[in-house]
Amino acid sequence: MQNVGTGLAAKGGAFGAFFTGVLAALVGAPCIGPFLGVALGAVITQPAAIVFAVFALVGLGLALPFLALSFVPRLERFLPKPGAWMDTLKQVFAFPMFLTAAWLLSVLGDQAGASAVAWTAAGATALAFAVWLLRQDFKSAFLPRVLAVVALCLAVVLPVRAAFTSQPSEAGSLAYKTLEAAEPWTPERVAELTAAGKGAFIDFTATWCATCQLNKATTLKHVDIQAAFAERNVTFMVADFTNRNAMIAEELKKRGRPGVPMYLFYPPGKSEPKVLPQLLTKSLILEELDAI
Repeated sequence: MQNVGTGLAAKGGAFGAFFTGVLAALVGAPCIGPFLGVALGAVITQPAAIVFAVFALVGLGLALPFLALSFVPRLERFLPKPGAWMDTLKQVFAFPMFLTAAWLLSVLGDQAGASAVAWTAAGATALAFAVWLLRQDFKSAFLPRVLAVVALCLAVVLPVRAAFTSQPSEAGSLAYKTLEAAEPWTPERVAELTAAGKGAFIDFTATWCATCQLNKATTLKHVDIQAAFAERNVTFMVADFTNRNAMIAEELKKRGRPGVPMYLFYPPGKSEPKVLPQLLTKSLILEELDAI
C-alpha cells in the first residue's frame, strides 16, 4: 500500500500533489489519533458545519508546512539535507514501534489472556522466519519460498486461532489493581448511591485507550484525588470497555460520546451527572468536588 501511495504521489501536477496530501494524512493518522481524540469527542455531537470547520482546520494544520514552503521557498534551506542519516533515523524509530507492540501485547493479555499473547509471539516468530528465508541466497529458491509461504500462513493463523479459542481475562482487572477504592460500575449501583445522598465518579476506560491511561496515571490514581473522593463521600467507579460491553456502549451512546474516555460525576444526591472533559487535571477534579 505504501509503494502504491508513493507511486501516485510521485506523479506530476495537481494529481500528484493531491495524492501527496492523501499519503501524508494516511501515514500520519495513527500517530495523531490520540491527540485528535479530544477534538473528535468535543465536536461529534455538534452540527455538521462545526464538525467540518474543525476538521478543515486540522487539515490546514497538516498542510501548513507544505503551504509555507510553497509561498516562501527560501525556507527550504532550513530543512535538513537528505543523506544516509535518514536511513539510520528510520531504523532508530523502529525501536519505539517495538515498545508499542509490547504495550499492545499487554492489552491483548487483558482482552484474551496469556495464551493469546503466546500464540501472537509465535506468529511473529513465524513472520520473522519467513522474512529471513526470503532474504537468503539459496542455490534453489523453490523450497525456501514454499517454506516462507507456509510460515506467513502460520503468522496469520496462529494469532487468529488464539483470538477465537482463548478465554478473555476479567476486563480491567489490572487497571486499578493497586486501588482498593475502585468499584465496578453498574447503573443500579449509581442509583443506589444517589438515592442514599452519596456521590459517584465513573471512569469509562479501556486498557487500549492512551488518553485513559494518561488520565489514570496523572490524575485519577493520585493519592490527593482519591483522598478527596473519600472525604466528600464520592464513590469512585470503573466502567472498563477493554472488552466490548453492551451496557457500557449504551451509556456512551446515551451521553453522545463515540467512545472512551468518558467521565461522569454525580454530586451527592443528584440523579443526573456532569460529563467532564476527556483530558483531566487534578485541579479540575478538585474544583468539581469543592463545588459540592
